[in-house]
Amino acid sequence: MYLSKLTLNPRSRQVNMDKGNPYELHRTIMCAFPPFDHEAERVLFRLEGKQLDQLLVQSTLEPDWSALKNNYLRTAPEMKHLKELELQHGQILRFRLRANPTKRDSQSHKRIGLYQEKDRINWLRRKGELHGFSFHDNNIILSSTFWNEFNIPSKEDNQKHRSRFNLVDFNGLLSVENPDSLLNAVRQGIGPAKSFGCGLLSLARF
Repeated sequence: MYLSKLTLNPRSRQVNMDKGNPYELHRTIMCAFPPFDHEAERVLFRLEGKQLDQLLVQSTLEPDWSALKNNYLRTAPEMKHLKELELQHGQILRFRLRANPTKRDSQSHKRIGLYQEKDRINWLRRKGELHGFSFHDNNIILSSTFWNEFNIPSKEDNQKHRSRFNLVDFNGLLSVENPDSLLNAVRQGIGPAKSFGCGLLSLARF
């Protein structure tokens, strides 16, 4: 995998448009990659920093950031090839995850955002059971993110519609329960809305 750290140029008109709409930011990021099978490859990203000027992009394919034109970046991109993590059962790690906690409505089958802290924690716990990690509630910090509503095109009528997303940052400590499942979650991301800046699971030693 590859991890890129991009410092965005705050004077770029395109940057400011992308920072206000993760759909547009995703389109810009994908310019750095050739066409690929989205079932086989994965590109995850997360916008960070007090000024939202730091963009992390994790990909299974090597990107070509020279595709970003018109002074999009303030500095040269930083990129490194990530070695496969060596995880052990019971290992404690710091983690960060931006996610879109939702549930399926039993009648309409549409996704419904989870806005209560206990519901968000329970959502993360279910994901942990699925992806090979556990945690204690008092080790998790939740915070809402800067993105809330933005326009995305509809596949039905090709018109842009206002959509509301429930984006949350989870920060804390996790315990490795199944190393292989957790590694796959790092590669593939966690939860829905990966094309809108969700799902990138960052791990660090504790």
